[in-house]
Amino acid sequence: MFIVLGMCAIGFLLGLPLVTQGGFYLLQLMDNYSGTFSLLVVAIVECVVVGWVYGCDRFLDDISMMIGSRPCLWWKICWKFLTPLSLLFILIFQFTVYSPTKYGDYTYPVWAEVLGWCMVGVAVLMLPAVALYKVYCAKGTLYERVSFLVEPSWDWGPALDRHRDGEVYQFLHGRDKAASDHREMSDFIRTATGGDESTKI
Repeated sequence: MFIVLGMCAIGFLLGLPLVTQGGFYLLQLMDNYSGTFSLLVVAIVECVVVGWVYGCDRFLDDISMMIGSRPCLWWKICWKFLTPLSLLFILIFQFTVYSPTKYGDYTYPVWAEVLGWCMVGVAVLMLPAVALYKVYCAKGTLYERVSFLVEPSWDWGPALDRHRDGEVYQFLHGRDKAASDHREMSDFIRTATGGDESTKI
């Protein structure tokens, strides 16, 4: 409750400058940077992670488990190729046509442009920062760390046990395979953490 209240208070305080007489200038700056460059980069990374790291086939299996039918091949093509390439094209185009932000006849000063790029950096740099932190906290060689981190956890699946007992989930994952994966992952965790399974990798 206190976390929600605190986040609401922070959001309220951050939003107050936008309702002042100069608030539209701030809104324009946020829209030009946060709504374009950082959003496109995050969307491209998300497409790559879902389509290539987690795996489009796994994602289609998850959807099949939820809705009872597997999406057609078109969606796989979109998620793996068309969508990330289209977003990359738009991102490159945005860089080629970039010009200092203006509102009417007013050209924003250099410090405002720097502030805009800082907003982009805060959103985008969190992705490699968290990734590097996870790799640093993991155990083993660099290859073992990355291999472990890009795999879905052994308990990945529906939140409710009754959904895990469904026919589709059992067909896609299988009790024996799930149990085997669980044992293999437990052995790996024991090895990577020196016998302490409670240690988070």
